[in-house]
Order: sequence, then C-alpha cells, then structure tokens
Amino acid sequence: MRPTVTLLLLAALLLAPAAPARAYTLQYANAAAITQVRWPTTTIAVALSTSLSNPPPYVRATGEQVVAAARRALASWSAASNIQFNVTTRPEQDAAADGISLITIADTPANHSLFRNGLQPGRARVTFDSAGNITEADLAVNPLVTRADPSAGEVRSFFSTDGAPDSYDLESTFAHEIGHMLGLEHSGVAGATMQPRQGANGTYNHPNFSARTLSADDVAGVRAVYGPHGGLGSISGRVSYNGTAPTAAPAFGAQVIAEEVTTGRVAAANVANSAGYFRIDGLAPGQYRVVVEQLDEPVVGAQLGTGGGGYPALAIATQPAFVTTEAGVVTVAAEATTTLNVSVAGAAAAVNPKFVGTGESFQLSTVAVTVEPGKTVSVLVGGNNLTLSPDGMVTGVTVNSPYVSVSNLQQVDGFGLTVISFDVTAGALTPPGEYSLRLTTSAGQVAYVSGVLTVEPQQAVTD
Repeated sequence: MRPTVTLLLLAALLLAPAAPARAYTLQYANAAAITQVRWPTTTIAVALSTSLSNPPPYVRATGEQVVAAARRALASWSAASNIQFNVTTRPEQDAAADGISLITIADTPANHSLFRNGLQPGRARVTFDSAGNITEADLAVNPLVTRADPSAGEVRSFFSTDGAPDSYDLESTFAHEIGHMLGLEHSGVAGATMQPRQGANGTYNHPNFSARTLSADDVAGVRAVYGPHGGLGSISGRVSYNGTAPTAAPAFGAQVIAEEVTTGRVAAANVANSAGYFRIDGLAPGQYRVVVEQLDEPVVGAQLGTGGGGYPALAIATQPAFVTTEAGVVTVAAEATTTLNVSVAGAAAAVNPKFVGTGESFQLSTVAVTVEPGKTVSVLVGGNNLTLSPDGMVTGVTVNSPYVSVSNLQQVDGFGLTVISFDVTAGALTPPGEYSLRLTTSAGQVAYVSGVLTVEPQQAVTD
C-alpha cells in the first residue's frame, strides 16, 4: 500500500522549487511540488453529516436550509467542470481520517481541534497518497466562531444562509472549502471564491453572497485539474528580474493575471513558482492583457502556501520587490499554448493599495466590492502613498474595460492612512465577473488591485 499524508488546510500548498510550470495555484504532495494533489477520478463520493439537518446554535438556519446550501455549493463546482459528486447522508460527525469524505457542521472535540481560534470560518482536511491521489477530503465549519476574543481583535460571529448581519454566509464557506477538497489552493484574485478571506455579511452594508458564485478564475482552476479542456488555450512563460534569460533571477511568487481585452474581465491568474515559471490554462480563444504584480494586499503571499508544501510562504514574503508590470496583449488559440516571458524591474513600488471599501459604508476591508450593472458605487482604496497629484503620487484610477468607468476622484481623510475615493459605474450591459482597478502614479508606475470589483448578473424584475 502507498503511504498516506494528511493535510489540514485553509491555506494550502503552492508550487515548487525547480518544478515545471503548472496551471492555476494548486496543492502538491510535497516540497518538490512535482506531484499534484487531485482526485484520481471525476466521480467523487461525498457524505453530508446528519449534523447539517440538526444545526448547532452557531448555525442559525434550518436543517433544510443548511443541506440545500451544501448541495448548491457542490453543484457549483460540478457545473464548472467534469466533476460529478455522489452525495449521500451519513451519521458521522467528525472530520476525521475514517475513509469517508464528510461535510460536517457538528460541535465536536475533533472538529474543534482543526481550529486555533474563531477567525477561520471553515477548514478542509485532505488525505492523499504518495502519488498525489486524494483518498479522502473532509470539510468542517468552525465551532469557535461564537467564542472569538474581542480583546485580541477577534470578532464574534455565526453562520447563516439568509445574509444576517455579522454572520458568515454558510454557502460561501462551503464553496470555498470544497475548492480545497478538490485540490485547489488560495487565489490571489480578490473577488474569487478561493481568495483566502471571507467577509462577514454586512461588510459594505450588504450581504456577502458573491463568494457563492465561482469566478472565472475559480472555473479556470478546477478545469485545469479535471477538465473540460477542449477548445481552450493557455499562456505559459517565466517571470524574472531585469531580464528573461535563463540566468536572470526568478520572480518567485509573482502573480500573473490574464484579462480579457474585449471586456476587461479577469479570466484567470497563476502564481510563478520558485523558478519563475507560470502557466494559465482554461482560456477561451481570444486576446488577453497580461499583468504581473506582487501579492501585497488585498491578498498577500503569506496567505498562500502556508500548509508546508512547495511554496514556503516566507520565501515569497522575502523576495525582492518589483513594480507592477503590464506585459502586453497576447493572442490565445484553441488547443495551443502562447509563450510569454516577462521581465520585471526590481524596485520599490511608488504606491501600494492595500484595502478597498465603499463610500456608503465608509469602511475599508479586503473583500471585493459588488457593482450592479447600470449602477454607480462609491469606492474607497487605502494604502501607502495614495495621495493625489499635483502634490502626491496618484494621478488617476481606471478600469481596463469599455463597460466600466471611473469618475470623481478625491482624497479622503479619517482612516489613519492615505485613502482615495471615486465613483465606479458599470454600464447596463457589463458582463458579470471580476474587474481590476488600475492606478497610475506620478512616478510613471501602475498599481493594480486585481479582481476587486465583482459585477453581479443583472437581476430579472418580477411582479
């Protein structure tokens, strides 16, 4: 028998020393990051614990609502890929190494042991063999969320399915952790379901339901592992400091983002491995604008690869700084890979946008801002050196989309750091998806806040 390795992960594994470029940001079996962790079949047996039908006090929903949320979250990943879930119900309560892939919300000592505090809404526990084949994957929500310590900066919360203020949306928690159960890592795209932070309902004064819906980045990730692949293309290459020759220093941990030129939407992203190589799969034929940036808020490199795998988080954090680089537009063809090598300038960024928010709530966070088609929202961005010209560093804010416009750029006081505000208007025909903010500076640099605007599908009006 092959030995098995058990991982406890919310932040999972990344790529690799000397490993070939791999698509998306995936989990790997060890630090060599050659063996990808994945289910060996696209038909996966998952059991819903009976705890879902009898929710504990920290889950304020009926059993029927909880079960429906779990089934919808599973269905969203299945709809995006070739995966089929064989869903059953079982009496087990613990996310334990028992050969059963279980989704549980039970308040048990075993589930408590998966969490150090009340800050993480959920956790996935994945067991795989030496060949990287997943043999079991469990999901537990955090029983400690109601016991967080306010004196330590923790916020007490609970789970709900109806958008109750200050609660975590249970379906969003399920959707994120199921991604880990399938072998996906965290995403550096702020509006992705697989980005590492879940906002509470009421952030920016509205329910935080957007993580229920998989972003294009999430879809590209699961298809990179399980398909379908037909008719799709790829971008692959190497990111290095001040040169693209094999001897140039690799930009380990650089995030490479592909935006659709026609719409401006973020199509997918990947994080360069320790040799600087990246690969983005699952792209429809067309033209893509490629941007390379460091992970430094609203998603940071330290939140990727913290599970002891091939991408040591500290190694990312200690990489030399480089400025955001617009690498140009590439054409992707079906069943083909476009090569793009990128040289980034090793230098400190003039500005660093760390937080986003809305003027309506006057609140900063790291959660993507939702924009409705045909509507305008006041957006805040806070961080380092975000002062407006002619006396400051920021000269403008735009979105690389013909559908989304930015206006009314102003300086905002009252946060203890430099903050700017502006109005973002999404046209009535704006395609749903994630869009990035692009800041220009008086130093001649650009800074991106990747995928931080989520344009929701337009709602049908009913009588």
